[in-house]
Amino acid sequence: MWLLLLAVVAVSMSQQWDPSKYPNPRRDFKQCNMRSISSVCDPDQVLDESQRYRLNNELQRIGRRTETTGSTFCDRKGIDAALAIVRQ
Repeated sequence: MWLLLLAVVAVSMSQQWDPSKYPNPRRDFKQCNMRSISSVCDPDQVLDESQRYRLNNELQRIGRRTETTGSTFCDRKGIDAALAIVRQ
């Protein structure tokens, strides 16, 4: 009974996110539970720190692998991927 009550309280206390209030990992990286500018935002700490950094590294690798040669920045720029994680 107590376990069920604690689960209900924990769910009801979780932050509800909407696009206007969700932190930007490039600007608000501390709110995203990252140490510096990032491509991953996990304000609810769904993942542990090592998982967040592993995913961030993979997203950065995607950007580097998709870079091409070109005459302008936009022609050369690779994919800029980001990951938003929330507890449902």
